[in-house]
Amino acid sequence: LYETHKLTSYPRSDCEYLPLSQFNDVSRIFQALCSNDQAICDLLSQANQQQRSRVWNDKKITAHHAIIPTQASISGGINKLNNKEKNIYNLIRRRYIAQFFSDYEYDQSIIIIKINSDSFKASGRIPRVQGWKQVLASNQSKYTKENEQELPAVTKGENLLCDQLDLQNKLTKPPQHFTEGTLIKAMETIGSQVTDKVMKKILRETAGLGTQATRANIIQTLLQRKFIYKDKKLIKATEAGFSLCDAVPESIKDPLLTAQWEQQLDDIAQNKGQDLNGFLEQQINLLNSIIDQIKQPALKNRQSTQYQAGEVCPDCGQTLEIRKAVRGKKVGQHYIGCSNFPDCRFYSW
Repeated sequence: LYETHKLTSYPRSDCEYLPLSQFNDVSRIFQALCSNDQAICDLLSQANQQQRSRVWNDKKITAHHAIIPTQASISGGINKLNNKEKNIYNLIRRRYIAQFFSDYEYDQSIIIIKINSDSFKASGRIPRVQGWKQVLASNQSKYTKENEQELPAVTKGENLLCDQLDLQNKLTKPPQHFTEGTLIKAMETIGSQVTDKVMKKILRETAGLGTQATRANIIQTLLQRKFIYKDKKLIKATEAGFSLCDAVPESIKDPLLTAQWEQQLDDIAQNKGQDLNGFLEQQINLLNSIIDQIKQPALKNRQSTQYQAGEVCPDCGQTLEIRKAVRGKKVGQHYIGCSNFPDCRFYSW
């Protein structure tokens, strides 16, 4: 779409805003959209091209602005595109058009019912003005209609009778394996895993781990180095991947470290705290300490020492116990491991 057809702007951008200087291009972009696909002309005629949404904000522009359709027209229109190109182009153009429609308006009602000390809530939402939602009608899966139901008329304090009660017995399920899409999303929202409010805010502002342009490459590198593998659409760790995680210190695996680095780099940019050379020296010392730690032959010594369940863990002081391997070449076999797992990963066969 960008390189061949020239229909969209620079794609390697995670920015969601547009510069005010491009507001004058709206009418020409609309003309191009209509020229490329006559079927969308009626929708474009309903848009208010003079409406300036919160998208237009020079202060929020980073290296590149948001991904939008261009003023380019191609002979043959969108029929010249393959199915994948059509789908992506449709997402981009409809998101651009939606900002020129009115707000989505609805009536929201909530009923709270109390049974003894327990409260139960029912929500209802009835659309009144579709607004921008009509533009994204082809992507309604994202905007579920589960709350768009009409609730009965009730009065406060009214007693209700329970007509039917179903007792459901269920078990919690382990979290699902990542796909490429969900893993990238997890990298973006890693701040939700951090409890420190300041660092959580930093990770949210810096869009988490990696950037829009590098996250997919990070996953590909892990695949190439055989730390992870694909099981159909699912991404799973290999034995080498588990070993890498076990070998790397906890502080390196903590997303908090990324937030701390981002904070230090921001301080350097603002001429606060240490300078760039001090930051680089700190990273060199950290890397050297990690390498020294990995080189230590502690693991070999452990293998030759006989540990028993009930003894004290040499790493953290907690109690050792008999555990069963659930993955790897020794799956199903028993070994001595720390009861403080996964915070402590000491083990001995």
